Amino acid sequence: IRLAALFGELSPREAEKTARTLRFSNQQIAWIGALIKHAAQIRDELLGAGRGDVAPATARRWIAAAGRTRIPSVMRLVGARIASHRAAGEAAPDATTIAALYRRVLRSAFRDPVELGDLAVDGDDLRGVGVGEGPEMGWVLQRLLDVVLEDPHRNTVEELLRLAAELLKRYRTGER
Repeated sequence: IRLAALFGELSPREAEKTARTLRFSNQQIAWIGALIKHAAQIRDELLGAGRGDVAPATARRWIAAAGRTRIPSVMRLVGARIASHRAAGEAAPDATTIAALYRRVLRSAFRDPVELGDLAVDGDDLRGVGVGEGPEMGWVLQRLLDVVLEDPHRNTVEELLRLAAELLKRYRTGER
């Protein structure tokens, strides 16, 4: 996280070049780059709102984008960046608000469905309602995940299969 914070001051291209010069592995470079990217997006959203009250669906989208295992590090980096904005006298959520948001996001990361693997249906279920392999399957799965990120209570086999049938019609008629 400390390295990501240091590299975060550089452009993505400069950060990658510096990391390669320092002989970081490709995996380390990718991890640091992802932390910086996701933390910057979340920080910008929080600073834009001017407060730390974030809708649960928004937090689930952050988790889905960053990844369940990466989100703790992303949120710590966000907290540090927000603190630096606050220390510079800029409007930013207070430390207590950010700490509460961190805890809430972590609870959600390991409790709520935020990945394709968390869906109550899988490819076999979707093939059963006529969804074809390849791009069609991927598109339907992603839309189902979007629905579940918005409302985790809809993550039931019956509801998702019903939605999949509707989505399949939209996909095949080009209403994407």
